[in-house]
Amino acid sequence: MGKIVPQDNFLKDLSVRSELIGRALWRVEDRFNIRHLHPVTAATLIFRDEDFEDAACEAVDMGILDASQYYQMMDADMIARGKDRDTGKDAYIAVESSFTIGDSDIVRSNRTAAALRKVFPDADVRAVVYCAEISNENTQRAQDDGVEVISNARL
Repeated sequence: MGKIVPQDNFLKDLSVRSELIGRALWRVEDRFNIRHLHPVTAATLIFRDEDFEDAACEAVDMGILDASQYYQMMDADMIARGKDRDTGKDAYIAVESSFTIGDSDIVRSNRTAAALRKVFPDADVRAVVYCAEISNENTQRAQDDGVEVISNARL
């Protein structure tokens, strides 16, 4: 028998994910001083940016990424691209979202960012977790791992 998920938790997760394309984008733009931030792949999108996907596939073909790193990137809650306002460099943001952030969200965001750095070595790449709640321990872990926390999502 499958695991029964309480309806309120299910709705909370959907609410956080639905914010990725809206509120999360402008909060990330503001936090990192990025302009023209837009998703290139996201769990809530039915498409992927062709240029992004081509670059990722080429990285696999050239041996820069292995298949598991490619699928890690493509399975991210959201990867967004924009331009750093100060340097003009391309910027990529790896975002994992959950109502309550756990260790696995931090690890996934960090791994996705590491793969992005391999594919786009000249870009400014950041790892982010987006949430409504996060424990003090996971806040510290994210900070230690270089993952930015954007919390207090209004649901």
